[in-house]
Amino acid sequence: MQALQPVLQFVRNHLVTLICGLAAIGFIVIAVLGMTSETVPDAMRKIIQETGAGNIGNLKRNAKNDELIQKKKLEGELFLREYSETVEVAKAVNKREPLMVGVFPTPERPSTPFEFREAYNRALRLLPVRIDAGTLPTQAEINEEQANVIDLLEQEKAKADEAALASAEGGRQPPASVRPGARPPVAPPTPRPGGEMAGREARGGRVVFRGGEGGEAGGYQRYAAGGEGGGYPPAGSPAYAYTPSPGGEPKYDAQYRARVAKAKSIRCYVDEQLPQSFHVSPIAMGGDAPKPLDMWFAQVSLWIQQDVINAIAKLNQQAANAVADGDAFVEHMPVKRIVALRVHGYALPRKSGEEAARGASGAFDYLAGPSGGATALPSAFTNRTCNEQYDVVRFTLQAVVDQRELMKIVDALCRENFYQCLNISYEAANRGAEEQAGYFYGTAPVVHATLDFEGYLLREVYQPLMPTEVKQLLGIEKKKD
Repeated sequence: MQALQPVLQFVRNHLVTLICGLAAIGFIVIAVLGMTSETVPDAMRKIIQETGAGNIGNLKRNAKNDELIQKKKLEGELFLREYSETVEVAKAVNKREPLMVGVFPTPERPSTPFEFREAYNRALRLLPVRIDAGTLPTQAEINEEQANVIDLLEQEKAKADEAALASAEGGRQPPASVRPGARPPVAPPTPRPGGEMAGREARGGRVVFRGGEGGEAGGYQRYAAGGEGGGYPPAGSPAYAYTPSPGGEPKYDAQYRARVAKAKSIRCYVDEQLPQSFHVSPIAMGGDAPKPLDMWFAQVSLWIQQDVINAIAKLNQQAANAVADGDAFVEHMPVKRIVALRVHGYALPRKSGEEAARGASGAFDYLAGPSGGATALPSAFTNRTCNEQYDVVRFTLQAVVDQRELMKIVDALCRENFYQCLNISYEAANRGAEEQAGYFYGTAPVVHATLDFEGYLLREVYQPLMPTEVKQLLGIEKKKD
């Protein structure tokens, strides 16, 4: 009995555990015995038949869902159709037509290059017309305002003398210089200190501007491009500082009057004298027949400039439509002056460690000149260069704009075609210096903005037009040894 004491003690200490264990063993035994009965297999066979589980192997070997497959097939066909339509729309948006047929890729006649030059120059002259742009006041316009100033002085003096005569008839003595029925004499405008009236003289009540007589005097005529009435004094010249005004009043200032009158007759300023506002290819000034390579660069730069001008024209027109009273002019426009629009060239991929983006032999950039060699372009955050799908062309717009409309201008340019803005920089315009130079922008806050862009030309659209030299430059064809 003492030998069983340890066993009994163990049973008392672990009674619950032992009971659970025995129950588990019992359930297992019952389950095993149950599996050997006929009722269980019969039930399993019934379930397999009802659920079709016995065909799992066949499903694996012959998986098929015609409805799902057909749906996915239709989705794929829809995607391909929409993609194809999108590509066609992109081609239509990106496509531009050459100035002339029979020019690219090879001129069809010996005279074609010369005809292309004429068409190119005509297209350049239309760029400022599209945006109702004009230059600073011409010499003829300044002369006209000078005559208006003299007329104004005559009228004011006549009124003063009439008033004096009427006062004399009322019992006072009239001035000695006034005689009944006689036109009062006209005194010439009083020059400012410093001799700015040198080289001009009063004749018959009019100020006559001498031309080509040397010194500061030759002023006006010396800068007249193309003879009488053409051109205008350059920015900052003494011409715009001259004010033949008693007391310096603006209404007597011929230059001020011409400046305001010109601003109210245009919507944007451009410069026609060098440096010109627009990019001009060397083919415009050459005498020999332009080469296909140079004509292609001229054409591409013209396409881009036309896009930029179209975008500015639409934006300025929207502003003009919002003007309730009076005519819209420079003061109301988002883009008030195009300082420079330059197309730099193709952005080419890196080769053997060379600069990633290079222009094309100076033919693309007027400032570089026709023999300026390849023009290096700064790197861009997009890291895009010419490839099999599209070619990348860089350009820069410098303009005087309404500061409040700067981002709207960028958006308008990007919407015009496949363009992306790379960089924006600007500084407040020196209004005093600008007005001294002859510009009149109104009261809006204006800035000098520099906007760098890159444009994308779908190669599938333009490759058929490219001359052989262009294809070699872009790596489409290899140069022949």
